[in-house]
Amino acid sequence: MPTREEIIALMQEDEFSGLGRLIEMGEEAVTLLTDILKDPSAPKYLRYRAAIALGEIGAPASADAIQETLEDDDPVQKQLSIRALAKIQGKEATSVLIALLDDPDFSVAKVAMQLLSEVGDETALAALEHQKTENPEPLLRSQAEASIQDIQRRIA
Repeated sequence: MPTREEIIALMQEDEFSGLGRLIEMGEEAVTLLTDILKDPSAPKYLRYRAAIALGEIGAPASADAIQETLEDDDPVQKQLSIRALAKIQGKEATSVLIALLDDPDFSVAKVAMQLLSEVGDETALAALEHQKTENPEPLLRSQAEASIQDIQRRIA
């Protein structure tokens, strides 16, 4: 069983080269990674890398901890967390992604649309249609259209 210090050392490596080793550890690293992810006193880059690692490991047990970080004010943390959640849950993450379409941060809403496109759940189409016609931001309307087309291709 790895220690917190070992996990942090892997996460501190340049270019996050320790990610592969964290993935190899799999379930053994999940508890420590979720602890770091949820620790508001941890440096941001460690929290970011914890979200990435948890998404790559794909442990369903980490989904609740990842979801908690969506309340964070940091848009980068939100983006990384929703990417991890989508990797872990696939279509099961659809309702969380839909809720983030109205996030006040443009980048979070855009990533949520992209991920809805990737998970391909047709239940997202109505919410994306709404964004396509009602969102005041032209780039988000365009992303909504692209996501709609991707989902329609997948379900056709």
